[in-house]
Amino acid sequence: MHDKLGLLIVEEESGAVGVQIFADPIKGKESFDNWIGQVGKKQRARFLTIIDKSDKVDVAVKDLPVIPEKKDHYKIGEP
Repeated sequence: MHDKLGLLIVEEESGAVGVQIFADPIKGKESFDNWIGQVGKKQRARFLTIIDKSDKVDVAVKDLPVIPEKKDHYKIGEP
């Protein structure tokens, strides 16, 4: 039995919902934090970290896609 679990819930603009469960919530949260979505596809993602022994749930929410900020100028070799 796991003391901690990660739960990823993704809601599509159409109303469809997807769920993914992570046995290692730290790796699941890292994946969630790095996820930027797809351009033109609106989604809302929620990541829940469930800790049984403390009766605690941490929740992170983000709207997708995440659009990076535009820079006023660019230099060769810099992202």
